[in-house]
Amino acid sequence: MVALNVSTFFGRGTVQAANTELHQVQTAIISAMADGEAATLTSPNTTNLYWAGGAGTVYVEVGNATYDGADYVYGPFRAAYLIDTSGAIVEATHLNSVCGDIIGSPWSGIEWDPVNKNWKIPDSP
Repeated sequence: MVALNVSTFFGRGTVQAANTELHQVQTAIISAMADGEAATLTSPNTTNLYWAGGAGTVYVEVGNATYDGADYVYGPFRAAYLIDTSGAIVEATHLNSVCGDIIGSPWSGIEWDPVNKNWKIPDSP
């Protein structure tokens, strides 16, 4: 008889999905900045502004043109991301902790790693 330790696989698909979304967020920010030929975002212009994929939150304005990060993503995010004016992702959190439960149950079994700036499976106590 063989008993597999399936607990070592728990959350791995979730953390991969979360980090894929993280990559899409960063790509959308870079794309808006590149299309606007800007080194900084026009927004966010306040601190503690989390982006969950909606329009009018993370963008570049150049003359009469606006390059919105939301135009480079498909649908809302399952997390909310704190973005600074340089376009860097400073922090991320489960969506319902900052925006309410907008799109259903957020990812469970993962957490933001502030050192490596990505999602991870929590360390065992």
